[in-house]
Amino acid sequence: MTIHIKHIVGACLLAWAGTAAQAATDDWKGQYEQAIQRYQAQDLDGAEKAARAALKIAETGKGNTKPYMASSLNMLAMIHNERGEYDKAIELQQRSLTLSEQSLGKHTNTASLAYNLGNMLDEQGRREEALGYYQRGLEMVSSLPSNAQNDTLKANLNAALGRVYAAMGNQAEAERYTSALLGSSAELPPLVRADGLTRQARVQEARGDWEQARVALDEALQLRRQALGENDISVAQSQGELAALLNRQGLHDEAAPLHQAALALRERINPDDPGMAGHLNELAIWHMSRKEYAQAEPLLARALALVQRGQGEQSLAAAHLLSSQARLREDQNDEAGANALYQQALDAYAAHGDDQEALLGQAQILNNMAGPVYRKRRFAEAEKLFLQSLALSEQAVGENDARLLPVLENLHALCVSQGRSADASGYGQRIEAIKKESGAGA
Repeated sequence: MTIHIKHIVGACLLAWAGTAAQAATDDWKGQYEQAIQRYQAQDLDGAEKAARAALKIAETGKGNTKPYMASSLNMLAMIHNERGEYDKAIELQQRSLTLSEQSLGKHTNTASLAYNLGNMLDEQGRREEALGYYQRGLEMVSSLPSNAQNDTLKANLNAALGRVYAAMGNQAEAERYTSALLGSSAELPPLVRADGLTRQARVQEARGDWEQARVALDEALQLRRQALGENDISVAQSQGELAALLNRQGLHDEAAPLHQAALALRERINPDDPGMAGHLNELAIWHMSRKEYAQAEPLLARALALVQRGQGEQSLAAAHLLSSQARLREDQNDEAGANALYQQALDAYAAHGDDQEALLGQAQILNNMAGPVYRKRRFAEAEKLFLQSLALSEQAVGENDARLLPVLENLHALCVSQGRSADASGYGQRIEAIKKESGAGA
């Protein structure tokens, strides 16, 4: 019996472990099936009434009725979870799992209940607790004979573990469980495979396997289209993920149509979706690279309005878009306008304190601002900005991260241009050490 939290695909009735009257068995089965039907129809009051009737029959039955009680409690837990009564749902699911462990031990049903409980905890942000139940379920089902039901449950548990570890930033564990998922012999549900492929692509990209990452993200997009059609937000998110990968490869002309498609889809679903801002920003940058400034400007203005309305004027997203607007002004040789926008972006980033993204955002802006100053041969002013950028980058990522390379290379060039060979040599050695350690020069 694999009963998911919000999507019940049939229900496997458990055999009595002891003896019981057939009439009692039939009565329980009738009430339990009615609870499932009511739940699927979103008649939660009717589902609860039937589930409680099933639980009462199981509690008063003869023989080992604990598996039936566990199934009834599982049903009640899902009903309470659907209502948003999360603490009650988790309490009922824990009781259900305990009863199944006591009566069935290592069994598909018990592993399924551990999976369900993990899902409920994960939904509430209680990831460490969720991991424990997912791992418990996986250990259990891995000890059972291979069949379609057990193999599918095992795949679901690997998917859950990979997803949660990825969310917690533990990429090594996320990769381990995702690899197990994608190597499974089970016929994976399309969306489960799509999520696994997306996580796998991130690992492949981090290793420099750009082509493999692209193939994985393209397959994930096709799977989501097949499962959900062309009008689901997950399809837009998948398009955006693939487009972002192409952008990072410098393949902006290939990324632009994906951003346009994702933007159009999001707009159909919700014209005020703040998720459109990222696509608008990328399309604006694409137009800027083609010197199509008139097309870029309204896209950036629209994106900024969306995030300021949805996330606030000092949000990280707003700071990022202000920086893009500044670059547009810079490309149009409007240094004063660019600097005013850069300062607004710096203020927005500074409001987030030591947040890594905020520190790196400030560092990039200062590095950008130093460029025009350097080209005007105002070397002391440019160096001050470069050094501020370097200090913020080091605060964010340490002293040996490849993300320091752009500003270090700028400082190296500045010192070379001034004939400061000792300073230039120091920066040059540091650049080479970072490239060697990170593989950035490969």
